[in-house]
Amino acid sequence: MSKGHLFIAAAVLSAIGGLIFASWRTGGQSVAKARQPMKPAAMKHTARPAPMAAADRTRLEEQLERTLSGATLRGHMGRRQKREIEAVSPDTPYRLGKVTKLDDKGHWKLEYYIPGTDLLFDMPPVNVEWAGDLPVITITDLQIKGKKGMFRARILIDGDDYSGTWSDGKSRGCLFGTIVRDDGGEDRST
Repeated sequence: MSKGHLFIAAAVLSAIGGLIFASWRTGGQSVAKARQPMKPAAMKHTARPAPMAAADRTRLEEQLERTLSGATLRGHMGRRQKREIEAVSPDTPYRLGKVTKLDDKGHWKLEYYIPGTDLLFDMPPVNVEWAGDLPVITITDLQIKGKKGMFRARILIDGDDYSGTWSDGKSRGCLFGTIVRDDGGEDRST
């Protein structure tokens, strides 16, 4: 597998997570509104969201499996150059195989096809964390045999859209796009 393929796989996964973190950090508010200081009185009355019921989490996990298994992620990614984002690969498709939950600790198996082939990349389990009802694929310090640097990704899934951030030890950037299914499955954006 070429360095470019690994770079792309890491980029896709990191992008999804970054968006989830940003949404979680701002509490769903626009970034401009979130940066405004809160009045002390308002802070006293801020409540944490209620924990998600197990039945709701199970439904969301099943939905995530249906959304990603056999899907193609079509989108764009960029590399950060100082304060600018440089386009690296416009409209690059990434084909996924089966996506399954492995355990109750947030570990998931994500099958990934090397672009332009029918060869599966044997990716180690990834973590899926939740920002409310939105999943974030999280990769932290993934060392790939024969490659320098540690890969990191945060990729948020919102219906049939994905976005996030990535880094490979030398570069970092962002990605976004649409999750496309060939089976004509239902719209999962609701």
